[in-house]
Amino acid sequence: MMIKSKKLICIALSALLAAGVFAGCGKKATDSGGLTENTAERPESNPDATPYAAESVPHQFEAEGDNIKPAEGGGVDVAVEPREGDDQYDFDDEDLGFVDTMSGALISVGMSMGDIESLIGQPKTVDSQGNRFYSGIAVQYDANNNASRLVVAAGNMEGSDDPERFVTPHGVKLGSSLDEFISVYGDDYNKPDDESNDVSTTRASRYYKQDGDDFTYVGSDFSGDQVPPNDSTRVTQTFLFAPETGAVSVISIERGTDA
Repeated sequence: MMIKSKKLICIALSALLAAGVFAGCGKKATDSGGLTENTAERPESNPDATPYAAESVPHQFEAEGDNIKPAEGGGVDVAVEPREGDDQYDFDDEDLGFVDTMSGALISVGMSMGDIESLIGQPKTVDSQGNRFYSGIAVQYDANNNASRLVVAAGNMEGSDDPERFVTPHGVKLGSSLDEFISVYGDDYNKPDDESNDVSTTRASRYYKQDGDDFTYVGSDFSGDQVPPNDSTRVTQTFLFAPETGAVSVISIERGTDA
């Protein structure tokens, strides 16, 4: 399901990602969190970029889970996987990515550009910040060309894109309801005050600290001495919800960088 309030979603996404500019909506955020016009427009679409899915996925990139099943005609179906209690805040390596339902691959933070593009093809556009926009997902890479942020957003979808192509390993996707989100990820989310001037929509920001293969949930408010703001062990999982429908409109996963 496509979300109609594209302009508001773009503004919310830009504000949300102010600390690391992601100019996917033709805007960029200033360091103070305000919005400025992006002086460099996104280039024309790559004429050779079409929706692509690898016919075979190397074992190390295959998405796995009891809720992930082969789909008729190829690819996979990812069912919503409700959880309870503390399990809703569990996080593991698979949560660092999105399942590509066209191929069954897990596209994750930390993967190289070469590996990602061998699975989903070339980007349609590359913006002035180096962010690469593929069919259905946008990726920011670090200086070593490894993915540091993945974003699936209604505001980045074009006519040929399938908004349901990239799904969290627990089955939440663009268009999922707030109730579906809560059944999987819990009720720790923030709703803007109607009397405030906050342009953002309802959001769930989930911060984790990684120690080897273990992830500890820090909370929905990243402040104080909980986690250093530039710590490379910091992982942020964010969901935005459209104001009119309450449906998921943006999902992002990112890992912090060294100071």
